[in-house]
Amino acid sequence: QLHGASADRATQGRVIQLARLYAGPWPDVTPMTLLRGGPGTGKGHWCYAVARVLAAEYGVRCRVTKLADMVRRLRASWGRKHEESEEEALEHFRRPDLLVVDAVGRHAFYGQQIHQHLYDVLDHRLEQCRPTILTTNEDDAVCADILREALWSRLVGNGAIVEFGAADYRILRGAA
Repeated sequence: QLHGASADRATQGRVIQLARLYAGPWPDVTPMTLLRGGPGTGKGHWCYAVARVLAAEYGVRCRVTKLADMVRRLRASWGRKHEESEEEALEHFRRPDLLVVDAVGRHAFYGQQIHQHLYDVLDHRLEQCRPTILTTNEDDAVCADILREALWSRLVGNGAIVEFGAADYRILRGAA
């Protein structure tokens, strides 16, 4: 549902159109897409809607995960006898036809470095031509710091950054 000021509604209209365009030419889509906007702007909703359409229409195997959950799973496979090896944990995120990594932000760091985890998953997916969608509330500087130079260069050079604006649907709906 379009919400907010007219400029917000115009941005949301473009985002809805992009969802239709993203699902239409599958699998010939942008290799890495960053959806950026404030909380409650519809980034996660967009991802789940696109994933559902792709799974239903094309049989696409989709995985949606929070960055923090991905990092925890990869770290759980390290250095001890665990039911899942590190390679199996990596494959869990490398294998799907479409991977959505939600909530890419500094809060996922838990005070530790996670850059290698992102690189190990995203670079492999790019090499295998498996599309990935990232969502964030962060600006360019923070995203570049999280992704680091190699992945940021790939995103800016061969990917897409989609702006969702700042109109928070949850807050506007609660005020109505």
